Amino acid sequence: MIKKAAVAAVVALLPLASATSAVAASPSTFAPSSADGFGDQCGNGSLDNGIITFCDSYRGSTGSRSYPRISYQKWGGGSVKIQFWFRDDYTHWDNGAFVQNAGETKGFDWGEQSYPSNCSSIQGGFFDWDNRVNYVTRTVNIC
Repeated sequence: MIKKAAVAAVVALLPLASATSAVAASPSTFAPSSADGFGDQCGNGSLDNGIITFCDSYRGSTGSRSYPRISYQKWGGGSVKIQFWFRDDYTHWDNGAFVQNAGETKGFDWGEQSYPSNCSSIQGGFFDWDNRVNYVTRTVNIC
């Protein structure tokens, strides 16, 4: 059974960050996304000029495979150079920093991953390279 993560927004401490900003988070659960009946758990983070959505799902008879993905819908403000990440037992980065403009939605899918060894909650976010700040979502747990 999928259970909602009932954890308040948590500040991520990444080695590259000189400052971290937690964003207001609103969890949401989506309908099952695969034929085997397992669904998604998502955590959202609202910013003044957009919303970050981090989702994870598990598939397979043991539920041991994780499928994390993230998106950022930016509807206002100037251009920003960002890089997506998610954290389980380790911090996983996307393929490199990029510029995102107002009116754009961009995302990244890490594909199949092993679920954390202790089945702990995971979290996504992005690093703002211009301002050296992390923005994070609420944690999710698909165990």
